[in-house]
Amino acid sequence: MFTQNINVIDRLQTPFTLMPNDLDEELTIIWNIRAVSNVKVDGHEIEIGKNCILFVSEFYMKLEALSGTFRVIKFNKTFINPIDSLKNTGEYLMIFYGLHTVDHLPKIMLNEKEVIIFETLWQDLLLEITNINNPISEALTRNSFQRFLLLSQKNHAVTEFDIPIDFKDLRLIREFQYLVNTNFKRPNEGFRLCKHLKNFSKKNR
Repeated sequence: MFTQNINVIDRLQTPFTLMPNDLDEELTIIWNIRAVSNVKVDGHEIEIGKNCILFVSEFYMKLEALSGTFRVIKFNKTFINPIDSLKNTGEYLMIFYGLHTVDHLPKIMLNEKEVIIFETLWQDLLLEITNINNPISEALTRNSFQRFLLLSQKNHAVTEFDIPIDFKDLRLIREFQYLVNTNFKRPNEGFRLCKHLKNFSKKNR
């Protein structure tokens, strides 16, 4: 089900491939709801357990799920706050960004009590998104999703249970993208930084 820059998929059978969209600032959440499964992130294979949730930012280029059954949410950052996308969104997206994402793919593992809470939120999302053209249902969908993100961040802050990604080039790319996203809010500023770094590289060859 897709609406207002959010796509909620209750069951997505493997194999499937997701390509994060940098231009649309698209973020992806995948929740493994079956047995231990395998995914590939930019070619690196990772084993993830049942009720493990991955948070994939636009910094990644390709995610492939090789086995298992997943729930998936793909959303644009503007969905969280459509009035002002640059304001009051940081607290919801902390799990996707920050220094911990330079070397790690963020993930959380739900315990039995948390599964019940997240399952309720998921069912609320599915219920409200079917009536998304109704302004009240749209607001309720957004509220349920915001709560999903905040509870994920709370879990992650306690466990810091991330998947290490050990690719030198990919790490360098993510460090650069993190710096650009953190320090340059307008595209032309990021372009000027790229041009400066390119000229600097030529001078130091």
